[in-house]
Parts: sequence; structure tokens; C-alpha cells
Amino acid sequence: MIIGNIVYIEELSESEVSNSYVNWINDPVVNKYLSVEKKEYTAKDLEHYIYNINKSNEEFIFGIYILSNKKYIGNIKLANVNSKDGAEIGLMIGDKNEWGKGFSTDAISCVEKFAHSFGSIKKLRAGALNINKGSVKAFLKNDFIIKQRVKRIFKDKQCEAYFMEKNLIGKQ
Repeated sequence: MIIGNIVYIEELSESEVSNSYVNWINDPVVNKYLSVEKKEYTAKDLEHYIYNINKSNEEFIFGIYILSNKKYIGNIKLANVNSKDGAEIGLMIGDKNEWGKGFSTDAISCVEKFAHSFGSIKKLRAGALNINKGSVKAFLKNDFIIKQRVKRIFKDKQCEAYFMEKNLIGKQ
């Protein structure tokens, strides 16, 4: 468990897949910025997804919980932890009632603490679409910088993909 100011993150196991998680990933409002296939996901699909992450030595997935009431509100993943190009962060606040409250910002800070404890991770990277203002804001508040902007079509919308990073050792 890694404790932040308003959330804590804890590694997920496949046995912890909840109806909430299944509902979030299938909610078009929640998943509109996620790179997920257009299909109906089941609890078994998500259990398999988490199982594969947990057996990997390249990825970690954590549940995000509100510190004050232990409510499960989303997930954050750290991938490619052995890459010389840096580990990648992906996150989802699935509970729409908790959007805009700073939980993503704090969860990113928590996963950064984990990355520091890992030892060999020198850089964190993340991607977000410019139309996903909350995600972009959360990474920028954690001192990530936008390294590249790429115009693209995402789910039939013209937008820009922002590729952000933060050095954990040395200067940006």
C-alpha cells in the first residue's frame, strides 16, 4: 500500500474484480478516452487482464482508494518498468462521482513513489488526449512535461495526443 494525501493505491489481484470495475470499463462516458476495444467486458475478461499483468515482471496494476473512506474509485497501472525508455503510467477514475476532486493527481504521485522504490526506473511517461483535460492537468500538476504533440483521429474525433514524461533522475 502506498499512501498519498487523499488516496492510497494497492496492488490489485484478479479476485478483487468488482461489479464497479466491470460497469466502469463498459460505460462509454468513462471509457471514452481509453484505448479499449469496442466490446462488452465481463468480470472474467478483467480477471484475465489483471492475472496477466500480475504474472508479468514488466507491469503493476493498483486500485485507487479514497483515503478517508476506503472507497475504490479506479485503477492506475505502471507498465514497461524494465524499459530504458521509461515506465508508462495509465489510469482510470471509474467512479464518475469522484471526477475533478484531485484523486488522479494524488494517485500519480503515489505510483511515482512506487517507481522510485523500484530503483531502476529513470523516467515516467504518459499519454493523454488534449480533449481529456482532467488527465492532462493531473500529469502536469505532477511536473510531467509535454514532449510531443501528435494530431490524430480518436474515436472519430480530431484531437491531439500529448506524450508527456518526467525524469526521476536528473533534469527534465
